[in-house]
Order: sequence, then C-alpha cells, then structure tokens
Amino acid sequence: PSSPKRSITIFSARALNSLNVPKAVFFKFNSSIRRWCMRCLNLSTFSFSFSNFFICSTALAENEWNSILKNYGLQLEVFTREKKDSNAKEMMAVAILPYSTQEVFEVLMNHEGWENFIPYMDHSKILTQNHEKTIVYKHFDFPIIDNRDTIEVIISKENTAQHTYEIEWTTSDNPNLVPLKEDTVRLSQNTGKWIIEPYNTKKTKLTFIALADLGGNIPRWIVNLAKGLAVPKVLKAFRKELEQKALLVHQNKTLETLKQN
Repeated sequence: PSSPKRSITIFSARALNSLNVPKAVFFKFNSSIRRWCMRCLNLSTFSFSFSNFFICSTALAENEWNSILKNYGLQLEVFTREKKDSNAKEMMAVAILPYSTQEVFEVLMNHEGWENFIPYMDHSKILTQNHEKTIVYKHFDFPIIDNRDTIEVIISKENTAQHTYEIEWTTSDNPNLVPLKEDTVRLSQNTGKWIIEPYNTKKTKLTFIALADLGGNIPRWIVNLAKGLAVPKVLKAFRKELEQKALLVHQNKTLETLKQN
C-alpha cells in the first residue's frame, strides 16, 4: 500500500488541480499542503497564507465562530465552528455585494440556477413548490470521491419593509422522492441559510451558513479543508451571476428604450 506521505501528495495534487489553481501557485503550495497534512494529526492549530487570502484555524468550543479566511478584494470573510455530533464543521461566510437586497434575493430564489455558482453541482431540479416551501433535488459531481446528492426543503421569508430576506434549507425526511443512484452517496446532514440584509443604500450584506456532512469514509480534516476552500468560490461565482443578470437587465432596458424611440 502507498505510504501516508505519497497518498497525501497525490490527494493535494488532485485537489489543487480540481480547484483550477494556477500552475505557479500549484507547484509552490503542493509541497506546503503535503507538509501540513503530515503534521495535522499532532496539531490543533495551523495557519498558512496565499495570494490575498489569509487562512487559519484553531480548536474552539462549540458555538464559537472562528475566522479562517479573509479576502479583502471580494469583501469576504469565512468562519467555522464545531458542531456536536457532526463529522463536519459548520461554515459561515459574510460578503458585501454592490447590489440591492432585492437583486440578490431574486437570483437566490432561482433554485435551479444554483448550479451556476455552487461548485461541482451539475444538476438541480424543483420537485414540488407552493407558497410555503420548495423541495429541490441537487446532484454533485465531485472529483476524486463518489458523487453526492441531496433533497432539500427550502423555505423563504421576506420583510419587504426592512428589505431583508432569509432562505433556509434542511434535508428532506422523504428520501424516496428521488431514487438513489449506484455511484452516488446521499447527504444525511445538510442544513443552512442565506441571510440577505442592507449594508448601506447601495450594497447588501449576504451571510451564508451551511452544515453538510459528505458522508462516506472521507477523513474529517479533508472535508473541512475542502469546504473552506470551496466557500470563497461560491461567493465569487455568485457575484459573477449577479453581474450577468444586471447586464441582462441593462440590455433589456436599452432595447425597450430604442423601441420606444
């Protein structure tokens, strides 16, 4: 069998490659990640930095949020905290976006469009929808590990007077809504929410909280590391989705103006 050092080398190389890390960064940090992994069983505190990210992690008590990443360019900060009886840490990201709360809410309410900004989500489908809740099936095509899927019950709340919104999801208690595929592991724990609130007159504070256990035999530290790297990608891709929608709205307004003239 392969030695732990060789296994970790292969994992870090594949992980960095799947995240589309530039080659210059790849070669620089592949060895660093390997060394960190080899020490990980004996360390409760670690930190490293790259690009304009700052990442650190410490062992903290449950319910205490720990800042692990700051990206000043994206106005983004990521936190984690321990959760009792869970194989994964709960993640929270807070971002400031140059869009109104209504614009952010409308993009997030397009449930089948989440695959545009959630990493590795290759399929999403609304199963049922009414004024109280929406049930959505989501499938993830992950590199290295088996695919995952989930059936979510999504409930949204609006306070139009305060211009605040909340979109919360939990795992459905009816797994038979969609048959399980042979090559796919179904998430048994998957909860979270988007909190949308005004930051000022022109910007929105978006808070993303998620607790998901990928299941299978993946080591806990790998799950938490992968999620910590994925969260910034979610917010960056979501910002791009907002930009594209804003551009489309602008183009439609321009066309309407030209038609009227």
